[in-house]
Amino acid sequence: MFKLEGPYYEQLRDKDKHQVFFEKYPVIPYAGTSKASGHTLLKVFVDLYDLSPSFGNAVNSIGNWSFNGGFSVVSKPHPYLRLNEDVREVSDQEAIDFISFLEDSGIEQETIVDISNELLRDLNRAGNAFLHYREAIVDGQFKVSIKVVHPLLAMYINNNEDEPKSIVISSDYFIYGRYIKPPKVVRVYPDFSEDEDGVRETIFVLKNKRDYSDYYGRPKSMQAILPMWAEWNTFNQIGKITS
Repeated sequence: MFKLEGPYYEQLRDKDKHQVFFEKYPVIPYAGTSKASGHTLLKVFVDLYDLSPSFGNAVNSIGNWSFNGGFSVVSKPHPYLRLNEDVREVSDQEAIDFISFLEDSGIEQETIVDISNELLRDLNRAGNAFLHYREAIVDGQFKVSIKVVHPLLAMYINNNEDEPKSIVISSDYFIYGRYIKPPKVVRVYPDFSEDEDGVRETIFVLKNKRDYSDYYGRPKSMQAILPMWAEWNTFNQIGKITS
């Protein structure tokens, strides 16, 4: 009768400056079916990683336990099969040669560990993780660069169904209210974009498929959002009382 809207909807509404960007670039929102809502829900998920100490520490502990102990180089021709004979341990020299090849191409061992941690963190807090891969021939030598794209800065572009999937990378979604530089459009793996200088690039996308979306995943922590929010409010209240 009074045509009132719930407070949660208002909290998740994308601001006017975001809607202007979305009108200029036909991107697919993280959630929702209207231009008034969608990407802000993702920001709530990402913020809870910092606001909830329990959740943030749990994500960090899993990453440290999984990757900080180093890694092994193995030969696995069938990546999705768990067969005893499917994984072949390589010799020490083969492992050293492979790592040397990566380092000569621009990928250090420390980079592999750090990026693995970042991808796991983004997958847990946002339900999606984006790895930007670039390759080129520089002075006759094959060079590669890899970088994790913050989940708030990557959105699928609304292509036609017969076109390759592409990601729009921009810092204007939330970090800035004005255009700093033109957004970058990169195709999603296995498709590659290539510029006039011969630089090939693609985006590897990892996602939690719990909602069966063709585009975005949702974090596994969705069922715990209320406890995480309550934890933040409790610490916030204690801080105010102490002050």
